[in-house]
Amino acid sequence: MQVQLARRGLGIIRTLPLLARDGLELVPTLGNDLQLVRNIWILLHSDLRRTTRVRFFVDFLAEELIALKPAIQGKD
Repeated sequence: MQVQLARRGLGIIRTLPLLARDGLELVPTLGNDLQLVRNIWILLHSDLRRTTRVRFFVDFLAEELIALKPAIQGKD
């Protein structure tokens, strides 16, 4: 909802820099040195952590998130 309102010019939001560059018509504010400190946790149920299919997906997801880290932080 915040992104939709900001796209219509109805305010300023705090969001990932990645969203601002993907054609959502968002513009970073000048002089804004806010650091977004967020962690992403990948949790598994103990019954599923040894399941091959789930393990492959979690490993893939972790690698993709690590590769996207600079873009998520706006450092690319």
